Amino acid sequence: MQIILEGVDASGKSTLAKALVSELSGYTYYPSEGPEKYEGEIIERLKRYETEHNPLAVYDRHPIISHPIYSRTNLWMSDIPQSVRREFYERPDRLLVYCLPTDRGFELHEEVEGVDTAEHLAMVKKEYPRLLADYNEWAFRRAHMIYRCGQDFDATVKRITRAVR
Repeated sequence: MQIILEGVDASGKSTLAKALVSELSGYTYYPSEGPEKYEGEIIERLKRYETEHNPLAVYDRHPIISHPIYSRTNLWMSDIPQSVRREFYERPDRLLVYCLPTDRGFELHEEVEGVDTAEHLAMVKKEYPRLLADYNEWAFRRAHMIYRCGQDFDATVKRITRAVR
C-alpha cells in the first residue's frame, strides 16, 4: 500500500511521512522532488515512480496530485495525460492523506535544499491562498483522510498505520 501525503507547503507532510516510515516496517520515504525541472520531466518522474519505487511507500507529495495544482500558477509546465491520472486514482492500493496547514501557513515553511528555488518560493508565497483553495477542493473530492497540522500527531500516525495494515 502506498501512502501519499498531499497539501500545500508547510502543512506537516514531511514530519508525518518520517513518523510513518519509522512505524511501518518495510516502508520507504520518498520526499518531494519539487516542481518540474524541464518540460517533460514530470512524465519521466511518473514512469520512474511506477518502475523503480518500493510499492510500500510513503510519499511527501505525488506529482499526479501536486503537479496539476501547482501548474495552474506556472503555465509552461507539462500536462499529465488524463488517462494516466484516471489510472492513478482507480488503483485501490493508495491511501491519500490531505495535510492541512495551521493558520500560520507559509511562514512555517522550511526550505528544502535542492528542491526549493528562490523563484518557486516566491511563487508559493504569492499564490499561497490560491494553492490552499485548490488543495482543499482536491481533498474534498479525493482524499481518504485529513490531517490538520498540529492536531493529535500520535493519534494520526496510529490511524494511518491501522489503515494500511
